[in-house]
This record gives sequence, C-alpha cells and structure tokens, in this order.
Amino acid sequence: MGDVLTDVPDVVKFLPGWLALLLSGYLALRTWRTQRLRRALGPDGEAVREALVDARRLLEEVCTRGGQRVQWFQKDEQREVGRVVQDLADRVGDKKLRRAMTAVAGTCAEVFAFAPPNRIMVAVAGQPEHPSQIEQRNRDQAQLAQQVERAHQGRGEVATAITRLNVVERRVTGR
Repeated sequence: MGDVLTDVPDVVKFLPGWLALLLSGYLALRTWRTQRLRRALGPDGEAVREALVDARRLLEEVCTRGGQRVQWFQKDEQREVGRVVQDLADRVGDKKLRRAMTAVAGTCAEVFAFAPPNRIMVAVAGQPEHPSQIEQRNRDQAQLAQQVERAHQGRGEVATAITRLNVVERRVTGR
C-alpha cells in the first residue's frame, strides 16, 4: 500500500491553496476599490448632500420670487451656501462630482452678483418720476431677469451634482 498523497492527483492537493489565493486577491481588490470610492466621495457624504440641497433651495427661492436683492443674500444662510459647496468640492476626490459642485458654487456667486442693491425711491404724489429713477428701475429689472435666468440654469447644475453624488454613494454602499 502506497503513500496516500502519492495516489491523489497534484491538482487536488493544491486546489485549496489556489482557491485561498484567488479569494485573497478578490478581497484585496474589492477593499482597494471601496477605499478608492470612499476617498472619491470625500470625508463626509452627508455634508455634501446638505450643501447641495441648500444650494437647490436658494436657487429655487430666487426663481419663484422673480429675483432677490442684495439684502436677502446677506443673511447668513444664503451668504454661506456657495462657499460651503466650494469648500466641500475641494475635498471631494471624484472629478465629475467636483466639477459639478464647482459649477454650483459658481452659479451661487453669479446669482448673488446679479442682485441689485436695495434702493429707497421716494415718489411724491402728483410729481412725475425723475428720468434717472426710471432708468435705475429698468436696470434693476434687467439684473433681476438675468439673476432668475442664471438661477434656472443653476438648478440643472445642482440636479447634475446630486445625480453624480447618488452614483458615487451607490458605488460605495453597493446599493
């Protein structure tokens, strides 16, 4: 009677080792990919989502009200939206998401730039408006129209950024 190991073919002897090697390689590749995607999402995915939702709220409010003046943008919650989105975009590793978030931050800044200043215009009963007041009101209306137009475009940019965020999150969580 011969040795038990000599009677068994070589493939059967080494099969568990090769399977363990393949499994270890698969797990290492999967871990590397998951970590890479987490880095692409950045340190805090929820903060990115909150900032994008705040930007969407700001742009929708500008659109529904037909534009806003400077005083409205000087409130803390409106003033910081673009800066927060840009700060988070700098921390995100995914190039497409970073590009979309940078576009959203730029849109928020442009919408603020189109905001006309608050003006106190006094009209006296029975007196016609001064031509400079009429001209200034027309310029303000043109600026508000540009602001609303840019806010409409910005809503599409926010939707693109949120869609990309969802794609990256799905890759990380596997859903």
